[in-house]
Amino acid sequence: MLSALIVYVALHLRSRHKKETQAGAQSRSPTRRIAASESVIKRLLLPHGKGDFTPSGVDEDMRFDGALVTCPASHKVDLQEDIHCRDVFAIIEAKKSAALQKDAVKQAIRYNRSVYSSQPNRRFVWSLTVCATRVCACLLLHDTVLVSKRMDIATASGRRQLIQLLVNWSMCDQLQLGYDPTIRYILDKRIWIIDCFDDPADTEQQRHALTNSLPTHYRVSEFLFRANSVEGRHTRCFLSVQCDEDGEDIGSGIVVIKDAWAATQHPPEQDERSEIRILRSITEKLSIAPGIDHLYPKIKHGGHVRFKVN
Repeated sequence: MLSALIVYVALHLRSRHKKETQAGAQSRSPTRRIAASESVIKRLLLPHGKGDFTPSGVDEDMRFDGALVTCPASHKVDLQEDIHCRDVFAIIEAKKSAALQKDAVKQAIRYNRSVYSSQPNRRFVWSLTVCATRVCACLLLHDTVLVSKRMDIATASGRRQLIQLLVNWSMCDQLQLGYDPTIRYILDKRIWIIDCFDDPADTEQQRHALTNSLPTHYRVSEFLFRANSVEGRHTRCFLSVQCDEDGEDIGSGIVVIKDAWAATQHPPEQDERSEIRILRSITEKLSIAPGIDHLYPKIKHGGHVRFKVN
């Protein structure tokens, strides 16, 4: 029943996307052509074709009851097969009884460890639990889990609520789905690229070293450490080389990039325990002590990713 409803919504959204893009292409106004070609439907959500399956790339013996993947808005609407865990947007866990809601949430939390591990650009993940005819949306953050009220898809009001959620997921910005836009996967080249920014410096010497305010791009050559937990800082480490926006190497040096949630309740610039500030201080002091220059890591970039969310 849930898969049928999801496919029903995707069919309507794809039809609207097609009408919007065709209207833009047929318009005589260049401004309207540009505006209409950018449809409000940014993606489709499609379910897996079968229940109780193991996606590729899962590092444990796990079997998902269902899963949602995101596809382009022009994609053919059909049930998805051969899903890789790298492509899973939301895991679906189902139980026969509405009384097993907590068990379904616990299972979804445990299974999403594989999503974090296989998707280095996930900041948080979503899940759906289906207990009898009652659906809940779960927002799994790095430090808490939020569960929505139950949406009974056996009733018109429950179906309306779930349809609203599916439409919002299809129209919202990518970062609101839980993805970090500074870490992106280029499918045709099968490479990960990370954009590195710099926070403001503390000293004049550090400010002099930060000459470029634009992001510096790095291509991941090896995963040193993956976020293999369902909560915590979700630390990830990558062996990387500098590249251009398309992933072509432009530098010969190898760097280690660490990505993690900041463990602080204060603004990063005021946190005395900030790893960025500590490593900048070490790098500054090593510049006048060449005898021990090789003993400690020197920071090349350090910044906090920030978003403006409506």
